[in-house]
Amino acid sequence: MLTYNHELYVAQAIEGVLAQVTDFPVELIVGDDASRDATADIIRDYASRYPQIKATLRTANVGMVENFFGLDSEVDGDFIAFCEGDDYWDDPYKLQKQVDFLCKNRDYAIVYTNVRQYVQNVGFKKEIPAASYSGFVLRELLKGAFMSTVTVMVRSSAYNEVKESVYQVISERSLKMIDYPLWIEIASKYKVHHLNDFTAVYRILGESASHSIDPERQIKFIESVLDVISHYSNQFSLAYMAEPGVASKLLTIYRTALIYRLPDTSRYRKQFLRSKSSTLKMKVYNFMARFTLTENILRYLLRTFTK
Repeated sequence: MLTYNHELYVAQAIEGVLAQVTDFPVELIVGDDASRDATADIIRDYASRYPQIKATLRTANVGMVENFFGLDSEVDGDFIAFCEGDDYWDDPYKLQKQVDFLCKNRDYAIVYTNVRQYVQNVGFKKEIPAASYSGFVLRELLKGAFMSTVTVMVRSSAYNEVKESVYQVISERSLKMIDYPLWIEIASKYKVHHLNDFTAVYRILGESASHSIDPERQIKFIESVLDVISHYSNQFSLAYMAEPGVASKLLTIYRTALIYRLPDTSRYRKQFLRSKSSTLKMKVYNFMARFTLTENILRYLLRTFTK
């Protein structure tokens, strides 16, 4: 569990772990990245009352990547599950279900489930069924991430096989995510299973690593996703499989830039036009993006109906 300025949410995240009903012991490993609010105090209080909680409370901010991989030495269990400090598990049997599957299916290394999204500023929660893929799913992953991190459990031995490689890729490419490259590298070696249950809640805040109200930050995150896809699709000689997902994300970037009249709109337009537009919707966008008049009409429509 990674935390940073989660004082409003971290107690619920911890309680979701403590509420798990299992026939095996569970350790909660928390890494707080020098929060500037009361997050560390809340964690410290729980750790003083529950010996199964291991808390690393940093006094200097090291960033998400170092905070995550800095907890490796604390992990000694057979399986690892993930829950950020602003998310929570709401199924008390989540871990038991996932461990039962992995114990019976030794050739699988990841189990993920469906998730509920909770939009914090409006108090709205909805169920998000995950794309249901099981088996060797590397090709599907290269089209885009379909596993919500808060629902995922991985086999520790598989994690240990790839963690150094994942850390190297993230560091060298300055990626803004850990989970997606981690899933890809594990899926390149092992099978993945979708458990068709809702077990967790992913909280959407105004600002987070993967969600932002700032359109330029939105684009930077999507570009980081594209960097992951580019790196691994080339590594595994599967670039052709990634083309539909790449085109879709380039369209999202172009749309965002168009709506907010960003300075780099022209560059994003050219990137999208070079992509392979496979669907009717994308072909329409491709046509309208080619001419000043139709692009202006497109901008007007987008700003009117989607902003």
